[in-house]
Amino acid sequence: MDSIDTQGFDERTMGDTNVQKELFELSVNLFETYHERLLHAAGTGDLNLIKSIAHKAKTGAMLLGMNNLSAEYCRIEAEAEKMNQLIANVDTMQMLANTFMSASKKLELYINLKK
Repeated sequence: MDSIDTQGFDERTMGDTNVQKELFELSVNLFETYHERLLHAAGTGDLNLIKSIAHKAKTGAMLLGMNNLSAEYCRIEAEAEKMNQLIANVDTMQMLANTFMSASKKLELYINLKK
């Protein structure tokens, strides 16, 4: 799930390494906040907050070329929309945070190798 669509990432950033670096740096901090809030929301069962954050995260992940992760956020958003209590668990949210960190390391390596 931590694969990177480098072609899509390049297309969305027009191959500009400076834009890629800036987008990456901003996204890492943003996703850290997303994941902290998702963990909290899962712990309290706040499905509206889960839905809201998952919606933002799916778009951000897609921009970064993290298509599989984006699909997982989309699934969580849809489940929260249906108010399905099954998705509101801390383990799922922690798995997303771990997967994002793994994917972000791959993306950072890809960007740095383009120098």
